[in-house]
Amino acid sequence: MHGIHLAMMVFEPAEGCTRAVQAKDISAVEAKKSAIVTVNLLQNLREDSKCDELYKKCLQEAASLGVDVPSLGRRTRLAKRFRDGFLSLVVTNID
Repeated sequence: MHGIHLAMMVFEPAEGCTRAVQAKDISAVEAKKSAIVTVNLLQNLREDSKCDELYKKCLQEAASLGVDVPSLGRRTRLAKRFRDGFLSLVVTNID
């Protein structure tokens, strides 16, 4: 649920900017203003207070719906062959 709210907070302003920029009758100045407003809005969302507000909202919504609170999943251990980097591949010429 936290991920959905976070995605909505990020993608809604971006979608609005995209619609504005793709309008037929928009000028370059208006497109730039729309992009600047969107960037400023997204930068403000990165503040700790905004993140705390979002998390509290998710906790309240989870409690009202009777679902578990947001949490990180269990860490899984990566296979050794992937931890050590790429597998060494031998490529042979088939000619």
